[in-house]
Amino acid sequence: MTTVLIVIGVIVLLVILMYNNLNASRNRVEKSFSNIDVYLEERFDKISALLEQTLTAYDHEEKVYTEVSALRSGIANAKNGGINEKVKAENQISAFMTSPLMKTEAYPELKSIENLGVITANETIKSEENLSAARRQYNNNATSYNTSLTAFPTNIIANIFGFNTPYELFKVTEGKKERPMSAAA
Repeated sequence: MTTVLIVIGVIVLLVILMYNNLNASRNRVEKSFSNIDVYLEERFDKISALLEQTLTAYDHEEKVYTEVSALRSGIANAKNGGINEKVKAENQISAFMTSPLMKTEAYPELKSIENLGVITANETIKSEENLSAARRQYNNNATSYNTSLTAFPTNIIANIFGFNTPYELFKVTEGKKERPMSAAA
């Protein structure tokens, strides 16, 4: 009788342990997928902010070019004009040099469109690396969980308690499996 109780106790303990392991494994998969969502949202936010900065920089540069063009016309007119035209042109140049259009030191990200390209590339690379790492972690957790669903005797407990749906894994798309061709090729 005691032996039977011990065997039943061991079986119940094993069932509890297997159930808890399956549950913990499923929670790890769900948490790692949640991390992917965080990185996707971060990537979206970064790209949106960088696009906004780029549009602001283009708008800024367009205003500067328009002002410079107007100043050039004023200078050309002043060269052939009298004192008043030259004073007017000088006043316009002085006003332009102290205008907010020329005070880009307060907005270092607007100093150069090229810098925005580099910033965008670097931020995109960071976001993609974080997202890739999160996908690898998810795949590791999902593989571990999926393996538990098929391993004996855990598969029996999994079926009894409804742990029977394996998680899909992230896969490389067909076009990304091949080595990219260089521009020279």
